[in-house]
Amino acid sequence: MSTPTFEPSLSPVRNLQALLGALVVAVGKILATFEICATQVLFNHDVRVGKIETASHKVAPTAAATALATGGAGTYLAAALLSGIITRDPAGANRTDTTDTAANLVAGLGLTANYQEVFCLIVNTADGAETITLAGGTGVTLQTAITIARYCVTRLSIVRTSSTTVCIREV
Repeated sequence: MSTPTFEPSLSPVRNLQALLGALVVAVGKILATFEICATQVLFNHDVRVGKIETASHKVAPTAAATALATGGAGTYLAAALLSGIITRDPAGANRTDTTDTAANLVAGLGLTANYQEVFCLIVNTADGAETITLAGGTGVTLQTAITIARYCVTRLSIVRTSSTTVCIREV
């Protein structure tokens, strides 16, 4: 990208317009590159990215999304949530799926301290007008009702609130 130079034959306003135009093009290219990178990170499951941790956040994408296609209600086990992406086909009807118990989530997601959190995407891959409603397992509180419509994705934040309780919310 070349930066426009000051052109003495143009008015200051025209020079500013040229500079701003170049800036808009540059920002557009940066955003397009970011979008491509984000898409590759979310959907490229050929390589394990590894575990990224801070004091309160844990992100642990794995080699492949976990697929759930039971004909009835499903259970989102800790191992599936740890994969980072769960694809769910409700298989012909609206479904109410339940999370694993809080104790299993705390242990299985590696939540070793209160207020640590793990994120997971839930993708509704229904081929009809079918929704997924999430219910909390024993010791799991949902901050609000969570319903995922056909072709939609929701990002869950799973937060340890004690050694036996977890709170889940959409983010």
